[in-house]
Amino acid sequence: MRFAIDLARYSSASAARRLATPRVGVICAVFAAVIAPPPAAAWACYGDMANEDGPWTERLLQDSRAAGQALEREIAAPSDPALSAAHRLALLGDAQGERGDFVAAARTVEAARAALAPSDSRALRDRIEMHRIMLVEARGNAPQAVAQLEKYLPTIPADAPHRLCALIDHGYLRFRTGEAAAATEDLIRAYELANAAGRTRWRIYAGNILGAVYSVIGLHEDAWRFGDEAVRHYRAGNRPVELGDAYFRRGNASLNAGDLGAAESDFRRAEPLLSAGGTESRLLFVHDRLCQLFVLAQRPLEAQPVCERARAGARTLGVLDVENLEVGRLGEIQVQRGQYASALPLLDRALDGRVGAVSERLRSPLYMARARARAELGDWRGAHDDAQQRVRLLEQQARSGDAARLAVLNSRFQTQRRQAQLERAQVEAAYEKARVAAAVRSRNLVIAGSFLVLLGILAATLAWRGRTRADSARKATEARLESLVRLSGGVAHEFNNLMTIVQQATGLLRRRREIESIPGATDLLQDISAASESGALITAQMLSFAQQQRVSPEPIDLQSWLAANHPLLSHLVGERLQVSIEVIPPCPPVICDRRQLSAAVMNLVANARDVSDAGATVRIRASAHSPGFVQLSVSDDGVGMSAEVLAHAAEPFFSTKEVGRGAGLGLSMVDGFSRQSGGRMEIRSAPGAGTTVTLLLPAMSTAVLPIDGGQSVS
Repeated sequence: MRFAIDLARYSSASAARRLATPRVGVICAVFAAVIAPPPAAAWACYGDMANEDGPWTERLLQDSRAAGQALEREIAAPSDPALSAAHRLALLGDAQGERGDFVAAARTVEAARAALAPSDSRALRDRIEMHRIMLVEARGNAPQAVAQLEKYLPTIPADAPHRLCALIDHGYLRFRTGEAAAATEDLIRAYELANAAGRTRWRIYAGNILGAVYSVIGLHEDAWRFGDEAVRHYRAGNRPVELGDAYFRRGNASLNAGDLGAAESDFRRAEPLLSAGGTESRLLFVHDRLCQLFVLAQRPLEAQPVCERARAGARTLGVLDVENLEVGRLGEIQVQRGQYASALPLLDRALDGRVGAVSERLRSPLYMARARARAELGDWRGAHDDAQQRVRLLEQQARSGDAARLAVLNSRFQTQRRQAQLERAQVEAAYEKARVAAAVRSRNLVIAGSFLVLLGILAATLAWRGRTRADSARKATEARLESLVRLSGGVAHEFNNLMTIVQQATGLLRRRREIESIPGATDLLQDISAASESGALITAQMLSFAQQQRVSPEPIDLQSWLAANHPLLSHLVGERLQVSIEVIPPCPPVICDRRQLSAAVMNLVANARDVSDAGATVRIRASAHSPGFVQLSVSDDGVGMSAEVLAHAAEPFFSTKEVGRGAGLGLSMVDGFSRQSGGRMEIRSAPGAGTTVTLLLPAMSTAVLPIDGGQSVS
């Protein structure tokens, strides 16, 4: 129990240290909100695509509140003969939904539905029905909205211009219900349709939601690019609401990537633009993200008023899940200020889950805060339970995040393949001499497919590790691991052959003068060259893990080798840590590959650095062991490993780090190096007692290179 509490405190302290820097690590993505509004102008897409709304589209986008008031006057005294009764009500519902008055919007849309006449267009009918479904989600029932949309979407004609609007809504709802891969397919298709139709506004609209999907699953650079595209587009025009929404989207991508400074700057730009446009619902989410940002950055005095404002806005709009989320963040603020007793009721309410439940992705920091508050108040059992809940959620999020990322990458790969095939056909028809370049692109797709196979192997291995619990399955596990090693080596060799073909083909193409006359060919060759270099690095890592890397063993005097590498190792741990090196005589030279020894020691030192507090010392010690071997150990005073983690530490793809900070191949590669050198690796660790990793390497005869005396380097 005490370890769970210490783990909670360590996690909180570590997070605070990371947040003290201008750019935070990807751990912020774990706390990123999936609660988000659709981009600005969500309701206007149908009328705009069907060219039915006339000037009302721009009026809605400029100021939804003023447009709503004008529409109320238009309904009371009709003056525009181009609008039917149902059309006027649909536009008013659009304005009400845009400013966040979802209850009034639902009533108005139902009235529009009842007012439909036989003369009204199919686009208007679809628009009213889709708005009705989207309001179900806006009022807190996304699964029900998805079920209704699944039934209605097939009825919209495939050739209808407004079908891309329905695809965007479908992708948004799938995203809200956790179907990232399916959402990506819909949104990429809508993006392509809008681009083909020359509809820049709706291409950017689809890209905004696609960026939100990428941001949540950790593809932060892609997400930021979509947000930046929207900012650059709307900055050139007079559309304050859409520009404010674009700043919000780009800031959200920066927040999820951990760049708190860039995120705060964009949120500050978005706030006045959305305030002026009468869009209370979007302003609510700006305040929600600022509240989240200040809490993450440990700035409670600034967080308090912003979180209170977000809570009040959510209560006014009837968005219960956001209201409860803000209550929980107010509890986190109380914990940061040391007011533990007043924090507990707020955190209890947010985690209650009976009304306006906070999503599991956002519950993790609330459990962390309540664990700390309970521990400080002496409730050790409750603190232990909360810490365990947080660990469970983080593990679950890591698993689901990996699966979602793999599915999205596969979906995106399929789309890229279709586009590449089309481009290849066009190039072959227009430029007969570009056949070689098309073949290179095809090989590039094969390389990407091989990478997806490796990701599939990684996912299968993670699933396999979760099922391997009992001692009775240990022999089967070892057999499967051995097969994986062989398979990894085989895949790496095949991958290396592909890299050789690509590099040779690239070199041949660079020598052809006609390549320079083909638009984009030079840039494509540079991209292919960079991809081949990345593939070569992946090949080297896989061969090292599979113990099939070419080695050049040689005698290495550890005392002189460690002394020579001490500056490099000190630079690796940074100024906040120290490196201590001790060689105990007599210590004979070891026989191994010098390059792989450097990689192994640097890997172990980097692991020790990641778990050490400021001021700690990473200790490297070398001494003679049993006859014929020398032991080289790297020790730290970090949190240590539990027996369960220690049992899996050397397994491939096993990692306790956050998603995106490690592939889990480090220790397995070190283990492969030691075994290929004729030795082995040993790990000693316990919770709170630090970790020592020892490499037993074959030694030369002590008579070959005698070492006089020992020397310590600090």
